Amino acid sequence: MVHRQQTPPPAAASRIADEESGTEGESLRRSLFALDAMRQRGLIDEATWQERRRALIAAEKDPARLNPCTGDGE
Repeated sequence: MVHRQQTPPPAAASRIADEESGTEGESLRRSLFALDAMRQRGLIDEATWQERRRALIAAEKDPARLNPCTGDGE
């Protein structure tokens, strides 16, 4: 029996990495697309969709609102 060591999954890129690579707006577009797909498939209701959509857009403007740990350390 061969024991294979599993490699850990890659960590999520930070906001700073997104800014450096120029993909900052791309993550919002993908998140909104996925959110729309969940609504269209009936996985979330209209109210949940609206609430999450507002949160994603607000987080794009102020990333610390979505995750306070990603702030500038203040």
